[in-house]
Amino acid sequence: MKKWLCLLLVGILVLSLVACDSKKETETPTNDTGLVDEFKSIIDMYEEIVYIHKMYNPSDSYEKFSDNFSQEWYDEIFSATLIGDVSKNRYGYALTDLNADNRLEMVLLLEDYTIIAIFSIVDEKPFLISDFHHRRSCWLDKDKTIHISGSNGADDWTYSEYKLSSNGTELILLFEYGCEGYDNISNKKIYYMISDSNKIYIDEHKITDLHQAKPYLSLSEAAKNTERDASLTFISFEK
Repeated sequence: MKKWLCLLLVGILVLSLVACDSKKETETPTNDTGLVDEFKSIIDMYEEIVYIHKMYNPSDSYEKFSDNFSQEWYDEIFSATLIGDVSKNRYGYALTDLNADNRLEMVLLLEDYTIIAIFSIVDEKPFLISDFHHRRSCWLDKDKTIHISGSNGADDWTYSEYKLSSNGTELILLFEYGCEGYDNISNKKIYYMISDSNKIYIDEHKITDLHQAKPYLSLSEAAKNTERDASLTFISFEK
């Protein structure tokens, strides 16, 4: 009797271990160091852009890939690539699940954690969610909130917080504040805030409080926040 009981317990233990291993296989890590196959085309495209840009006319490379990348992102890549350190090892990526759907997004970034672009996978192909440059900075926090500071001038700027949609195709606005320019009548700056989809106009005192609580950050400051808070692992293009 004891022998059969022991065999039964061993069988239960084996089945439990198999179930645990199966669960581990189906779970997607929040930050992986392996490249998702669908994202490999982004790396290949980057290498081809660099080759065309260095060997031929830079405008040729933009025309060829303009459907995939905005002019700003293109300029950001080459302004950094062709000035100073021209090796591509300062460029890389990190993989992380931004919308808790057990699928990884690719954060394209520099070695100092300056974010250049964010890609998801839509219909088994890489999808450009957004790109960033010197007038539009981005950083990620530990809660996977996407912070974006953008400016078209001293009197036209925004600070926004987003979450990635469940299907990975768009950014959902959580909160925003900014400046819309000047009121022609009062000649005062027009400040506003958006929360829970409601837009209200606010005064300078409220803006001062918001600046302290949710500061508008430059590209370099945003990079420091991402490196500190987002738990991303930078993987260089050059292995």
